[in-house]
Amino acid sequence: VDTADYSAMRAHGFVVDNRVYPSDVIGGDWRGVRRAAGVAPGYRINRGGREAALVFPDSTDGYRDCGVDPYLGPPLNPAGDALMITCSPLAPRPVWAAYRNARYRLFADRYSAYGQEWRLLDLTTGRSTLVVDAPSIPQSETNFAWAPDGRSIMISTALLPLRGPDSAQRVTHRMAAEIDLQSGRITVVAPDSLIVRGWDPRTGVVEFARHSAWFNVNDRTPRIYFQKRHGRWGRVSAPRDAAIRVVLDQGPNQPPRLVVSDSALRPIRTLLDPNPRLLAERTFGRVELFHWATKGGKVYVGGLYYPPDYVPGRRYPLVLQTHGFDSTAFLPDGVFTTGAAAQPLASAGIVVLQGVDQVAGDKTGGWGTPEEGPMTQGIIEAAIDSLDHRGLIDRNKVAMEGFSRTCFSTLYFLTHSSYPIAAADVTDGVDFSYMQYLVYHGGSDDENMNSGRPWGETHAHWLERAPGFRLDRIKTPMRLTAIGPHTVLQEWEPYAGLLAQGKPAELVYIPDGSHILVKPWERMTSQQGAVDWYRFWLQGYEDPDSSKADQYARWRRMRAQRDSTTAQSTQ
Repeated sequence: VDTADYSAMRAHGFVVDNRVYPSDVIGGDWRGVRRAAGVAPGYRINRGGREAALVFPDSTDGYRDCGVDPYLGPPLNPAGDALMITCSPLAPRPVWAAYRNARYRLFADRYSAYGQEWRLLDLTTGRSTLVVDAPSIPQSETNFAWAPDGRSIMISTALLPLRGPDSAQRVTHRMAAEIDLQSGRITVVAPDSLIVRGWDPRTGVVEFARHSAWFNVNDRTPRIYFQKRHGRWGRVSAPRDAAIRVVLDQGPNQPPRLVVSDSALRPIRTLLDPNPRLLAERTFGRVELFHWATKGGKVYVGGLYYPPDYVPGRRYPLVLQTHGFDSTAFLPDGVFTTGAAAQPLASAGIVVLQGVDQVAGDKTGGWGTPEEGPMTQGIIEAAIDSLDHRGLIDRNKVAMEGFSRTCFSTLYFLTHSSYPIAAADVTDGVDFSYMQYLVYHGGSDDENMNSGRPWGETHAHWLERAPGFRLDRIKTPMRLTAIGPHTVLQEWEPYAGLLAQGKPAELVYIPDGSHILVKPWERMTSQQGAVDWYRFWLQGYEDPDSSKADQYARWRRMRAQRDSTTAQSTQ
């Protein structure tokens, strides 16, 4: 985007583009160029020694935006002359209204998210063609694999065009199918939930995993195989070499290593162990699967991290880390690196439960509706009750971590539950409250969560549900972290609202960080900061490191402030 006239805009003043955020205007990014570059990176191409921008279809072609999604499959075809891209139409295609697939209807009807189209971009000519005349499902489980010659793709768990002899089934079912990229001919391989894993160039055999979502497939997911003979696809036995696989061998208590395994996935030989002495040289707390049930009888599961020197019968402080749990992976921090520090906390004598949030349950239940807050509150309260019943925790020394989507889960709990929370930390996330609604120009998610807009007849719903209007109920010291300029405004409502009431709160700012933090210093600020914060409020512990003296002086003032506020509220 051309910014050559910024100097004139500065000198004369200008009308603000209604697509930019307040943080763009304040930061001098008056067309949102820097922010947009961070969200949707551009692509460049070299043709005959000349480099130029790679142009995607845009509004003149009827699309709001187009991009590359590497999670769907390898974007570049085997010959290197075409790119698979996804595009969001400016308006949904009329025929899409006929699809009755439950997951598609959830997103289309509840969130007005109608899906994207797949297009093949010819890198030689710059022209693109429609691959399949059907929508992909938002947050889709669909993926694909290229044929070895690049002339077709195998697409799985996909909606297909509503034509052909099986059109009645296509209305509701997602299928696996081969799509000829030149003729557009579609050949259904399996009317089933399968995830394509690869197309062997030597044998022509396509490997599928029996699952409904590619991001949940692991090495233990059952496989089936198909091969095309005489123009027809049919199921075949596993290839001989399928019995021997190279897999990532890891678990909650096993660091990852690359191994050769047999058909039962038993390791035969280690190819690479990147940290061979990790368990010998470092002490880790034991991690186990922990199941608990809500009052409604729904069972949830998370990862329970024990202190390395755990003593049965002793009650420990508890930190609840949100945003899911992967029982097949080695997760010393938790699922993400931002704000989470499970093993360091366990090593400090704190029990950690990873995975207390709505993501651990059925997303289609109350997710994205006014029921989400009460649902997550019930899940968290049930987890605390269950751990207390086991004699494992001190329920008066419980802390919560929220990140991204689960900042809402944390803030809703703090503003609606009567359960005491001794400390909380939220980072770079949504709260579905008034300030964020205005900062991001309103939004359907906020309105769905609060049964309408924040004015008029639905105003009362916001007062009851949105955390920003219930900050007077928070008694918990809060640490909030903003990553990048726009999230300062995103976290400002709970931060300023607590300060205005004389309650302990501090805002940490990481100017150039990514949502999932990677750089070591940024991770230290986020993760070690969270460890220090929790230990201070749960254990009264202060790190003797002299460089942290100001931190603890500030927190001691906060503690006195909390005690004073608590004393006044009980008089």
